[in-house]
Amino acid sequence: MTELHDEIADWSTVLDAILLRCSESVTQYRIVAETSSTQDVARQENMPAGTVIVTGAQTAGRGRYGRTWDGDPHGGVAMSIVLPWIDAPRLAISCAIGVVHGLRAVCSDVIGLGIKWPNDVLARREGGAIPASGHAGLCALGWKKVCGILVEQFGDSAIVGIGINVNQTHWPTELDNRAVSLRQLGCDVARRTVLESVLPAVDAALAMSEDARASAFAEHDVLVGTIVQLRSGDRNLQGRVVRVDPLRGLQICVDDQSETVWCPAETTTLAV
Repeated sequence: MTELHDEIADWSTVLDAILLRCSESVTQYRIVAETSSTQDVARQENMPAGTVIVTGAQTAGRGRYGRTWDGDPHGGVAMSIVLPWIDAPRLAISCAIGVVHGLRAVCSDVIGLGIKWPNDVLARREGGAIPASGHAGLCALGWKKVCGILVEQFGDSAIVGIGINVNQTHWPTELDNRAVSLRQLGCDVARRTVLESVLPAVDAALAMSEDARASAFAEHDVLVGTIVQLRSGDRNLQGRVVRVDPLRGLQICVDDQSETVWCPAETTTLAV
């Protein structure tokens, strides 16, 4: 615990400087040395919109549908931003764009970054395989999850959790083939540096126009042309992704059929 406190001792100075670079999306902060989840801190302390909660160690992070995310609790950047409520897909995609921009600024020479709809940022070693339309899934192309984003509604607010894998060196068996940290990809960077780069980039992405957001998503989307498994409504499907609308859903061409299926965001879950 002493090492943890030593590491985060100057985070208040870091965050003071970050706030000077941010707009009204992020106006104040709360640092917690260790917590089960920054999402829970935001709820329990009824944090107002504009607050970012950052922790040095998150012991029980979670994702969509209550999925747990285990790993070294001291190895990543875990934060939650409280925002006025708008629809979850728009918030998730905006934050994903911001994370990509922020990580690219500190690791661009080492790793490739992309967005997996609806709420993940993926990474792979720069110079990895180029997606071949219709021939491979994301794992086969070297993509693994480096960041997850969770949007939860709390009254009139949205609590947006962002977890970035920074210094982890190992994973539980069930995550080993789909999770990766910046360090494992050859980007050896301090957590405070990631925070300094990502939080202002997320703030800027939240202020994007609809057209700018759509263009940025299309630039970083990794799903189009790949093979996915998903559940849409009461159907389990596998096919090649033809189109992704980040706010509405995705369209796939079902395997061994000429059928093209539209899968609405509200009722569609990609296999993990």
